[in-house]
Amino acid sequence: MIIREEIADAGVGLKDLGETDAFDLEAAVEKYDNAIPILDDWYRHDGLTPPQFQTLAFSGWDKMSVAEKVREIRAVRGIYDRQQYRRKHVIPPKTP
Repeated sequence: MIIREEIADAGVGLKDLGETDAFDLEAAVEKYDNAIPILDDWYRHDGLTPPQFQTLAFSGWDKMSVAEKVREIRAVRGIYDRQQYRRKHVIPPKTP
């Protein structure tokens, strides 16, 4: 096993890779180029059961850059997660 101090003493620079357990959304977009398997992997990575998306369509998906696709997929995940939260935590109105 190599220890950080040994690497630093050898004159090799260390690069901070950030959070190592974070889901790499950009890599998933490059691998699948399809929102459904990306979201499935992301939910599984987070230890959650993926929702059963039947279809997801994005206008202009083929022309979007990776960064734009990442932004759209994050938006979908945010919307879905908020819907799930509301279903679990919001008391339904009483019906007469």
